[in-house]
Amino acid sequence: MKKVNYIIVAIFDVLIFIFSSLFAFLVRFYIFRIGTPFEIRNIQAFLNTLPFLTLIFIILFSLYGLYSKKESFYDYFSSIFASILLLFLIKLSLSFFIRAFAYPRSVIFISTIFEIIFLLLFRYFIFVYEKNLEVKKIAAYFGEGEIYERYGKYEFIKLNNLDDLININKEIGVIFLLNNLKERDEIINFAYSKGIKVYLSPNLNDILLYSSKVINISDKPFFEISKVNLTEEEKFLKRLIDIILSLLFLIILSPLFIIIPLLIKFTSKGRVFYIQERVGENGKNFNLIKYRTMIEGAEDLTGPVLSSEEDKRVTLIGKFLRKTHLDEIPQFINVIKGEMSIVGPRPERPEFFEKIEKNIPHFVYRVRLKPGITGLAQILGKYDTTPEEKIKYDLIYISNWSPFFDFYILLLTIKKIISG
Repeated sequence: MKKVNYIIVAIFDVLIFIFSSLFAFLVRFYIFRIGTPFEIRNIQAFLNTLPFLTLIFIILFSLYGLYSKKESFYDYFSSIFASILLLFLIKLSLSFFIRAFAYPRSVIFISTIFEIIFLLLFRYFIFVYEKNLEVKKIAAYFGEGEIYERYGKYEFIKLNNLDDLININKEIGVIFLLNNLKERDEIINFAYSKGIKVYLSPNLNDILLYSSKVINISDKPFFEISKVNLTEEEKFLKRLIDIILSLLFLIILSPLFIIIPLLIKFTSKGRVFYIQERVGENGKNFNLIKYRTMIEGAEDLTGPVLSSEEDKRVTLIGKFLRKTHLDEIPQFINVIKGEMSIVGPRPERPEFFEKIEKNIPHFVYRVRLKPGITGLAQILGKYDTTPEEKIKYDLIYISNWSPFFDFYILLLTIKKIISG
């Protein structure tokens, strides 16, 4: 059997997207006959938006990785749901602000439901087909560290050194190089000579090289390592985007500023907001604002301690707020005040920052930038991701910053919130 051709998949995606809208028109005007009768201008407005919406549809599906193989159907579900939700918001915006694009909102609602159902059914077929094609590969890994479950398609074999790799009597499909590895360069050279794919857990120097650019000096190639922080122009642009998006989010989410405080007050005693000192840009401390998710005075007896996923101090409504990240909404006020950014390294508490900095000297690099409500480490890491791995994500973000990178992280954030 052949591999899945994602160009053909994309064509079917577009056909399903168009069919869902046309089917929604049929349901709205001819099956249920909801509201006003059909008029030709309704379908004309849809046709006006179709080229633009189709382009956005393909872009969103590409950004969410729907044209590459996924390890679980849950990945398909969360990616499709997030994409279609964003597309739904774009449709509504166009129908409100551009008259030529204003077709019935009931059709927009109905077509969104059909898009999710039909695209999930189609992708389930693709997922099953890919699973039938899958062949278990052998992966060798060196060093100490975690091999994540997303690589479950491999049968893992732990090796200790290059000799083990050379003398192994099995065909290796991929090599994972984790932390604390002495023969790293030798193993990479061997893998390169044999055409074996390598996954490398980077150190600080690797990350700096990743963000460098190649220049030519006296007929010799050099890596120019210079992007260790944002320029003043980039900081100004980032700040401008933060203010615009924060005001927009605060307007959109304004009803929650009434609902959430009432839920907190009705379900537990204490304040609505929780103010906590955090380390900000250049090591300057600030007061981070959150909705309270724990019982009042949770740290009175214990002092500053890290929360866990099964923390009994978390209230019932607090669990929901944490799971949906709605407890973070007040931090847009921190962004408006200039203490935080929407995207950036997560701010640590001073007590924990000082301890981590002693063990990881380059951890201090992450405060060169304003801390963020969301960020690369928060999205790609886990709840218990180690500080060593967090700093890697943060340095990758700082050294590769662009407005498009921030936009991509926001898209991943939406997907993670939807998936819980």
